[in-house]
Amino acid sequence: MGLDFDTQTEKILRWVRVKGPTKENMEQERNRLLVFDEKLKPEAELEFNREELGMYGFNTPKGYALSLYSLTTDDVTVFAVIDFSKINSLD
Repeated sequence: MGLDFDTQTEKILRWVRVKGPTKENMEQERNRLLVFDEKLKPEAELEFNREELGMYGFNTPKGYALSLYSLTTDDVTVFAVIDFSKINSLD
């Protein structure tokens, strides 16, 4: 579905739909964000709901920002910042 690169941590990000709607269950859908190092070694897997979390983000000095969706208002934009530098870290 999507591919991106976090320039701060040099992680490759891949959005995938693991399970899609079927004739029996049109609401069924499972999505994941896969995180790889620069050699494409898997490092993390996050399951998310596409109706709550944006699939494309942008780099910030504090991490990778993804938009959070709200069903109550379009007047405010909120972002979740994920710090991938903590993956596999001993700190």
